[in-house]
Amino acid sequence: MYWEIQPQNAIINDINTTLINYWRTVKDTPNSIKEFIHNTEDNENYYYQLRDKFNKKELTLEEQAGAFYYFNRTGFNGLWRVNKNSEYNVSYDGINKRDLNSLISDINSYSKQLKTTKIMNDDFRNILNDVKNNEDVFVFLDPPYLDCKTMYTESQNFMWIYEYIQGFMNSCKCKVMLITKADEILIKMFSEFTNNTYDFNYSANNKYNKKVKHILITNY
Repeated sequence: MYWEIQPQNAIINDINTTLINYWRTVKDTPNSIKEFIHNTEDNENYYYQLRDKFNKKELTLEEQAGAFYYFNRTGFNGLWRVNKNSEYNVSYDGINKRDLNSLISDINSYSKQLKTTKIMNDDFRNILNDVKNNEDVFVFLDPPYLDCKTMYTESQNFMWIYEYIQGFMNSCKCKVMLITKADEILIKMFSEFTNNTYDFNYSANNKYNKKVKHILITNY
């Protein structure tokens, strides 16, 4: 949604510190990621050596951002997954070939767009509380799937997130749009709001495609 409408005044937030560090680096020092990728190798040995350094916290923040991009492009199915110790544990994708330098060549255009955007790594409830009474605010929410099997963080219980969002949509003055995987529990939970289901083709780095039924819910 953010890249589609390219707002001039926005806040983006995520609990994943690695993801937020990546976007902050894209915003502030995009060339550091370019330089990092230029010096990488796309092979199994290099991948696991870098993964080990990343998990042992031997990289600077800028290097972590470069490694995040590298893992996203060279890891299996472009997944981001961690174990219960918060260690990245996705295996190397030795099947698909890619030119990492060409893929990151347009990073400066992303950096330019992000210049007027506040990038936060906070509890989403704090962000929502700050804007709940502002009728001019549009909030887009894309929480983890309720039945998500991939570990994004060391904790993997998401029902409370949807319960909080339901209460927020009932009481706030701002416009809210929620998108998630269609689930009978959630369809019933949010039945009082406008909602539509649609088929969504999910892909990662053009490596595979999977059709998933999504639900779009709004309070307006």
